[in-house]
Amino acid sequence: MWELVWTPPTGAAWKGEFFLDRAGLVNDVDATGWFTVVGLVGGVVFGGLAARFVRSAPLLVLVGILLGAFVMAWVMYVVGHVLGPPDPDVVARTTGDWEPIISDLRLAGVEHTWWPFGSTATLAPAVGAMISVVGIYFGGVRRPHR
Repeated sequence: MWELVWTPPTGAAWKGEFFLDRAGLVNDVDATGWFTVVGLVGGVVFGGLAARFVRSAPLLVLVGILLGAFVMAWVMYVVGHVLGPPDPDVVARTTGDWEPIISDLRLAGVEHTWWPFGSTATLAPAVGAMISVVGIYFGGVRRPHR
């Protein structure tokens, strides 16, 4: 979902290096913002479903949703990165000067393509899951007593 709502930043090559253009600077920030929004909504849904159907073991639900949320963030980042355009730094090395290049899908603060947790945006699924769990356990949906 993250890759579908994201607009790729644009830039150009200059002497084998990639530089973002003005529009690309704005769109570069959008990748982290969209990751946060999609992760937050996904976390709310994931946490809500987990808390709704497993009400007998709240501690188990808490541990499960936190682990699940971090796995969700990692999978979302890796899949989005794989589906997105290639690394613009690699493309710039083989492209002529001022050739337009589309940047890859990445998060601010992340330097490795396999470890996204350098960005605080990866906490969004966990925060969303905790919001829904707290809402369900402490005042949200109640089951009728039999």
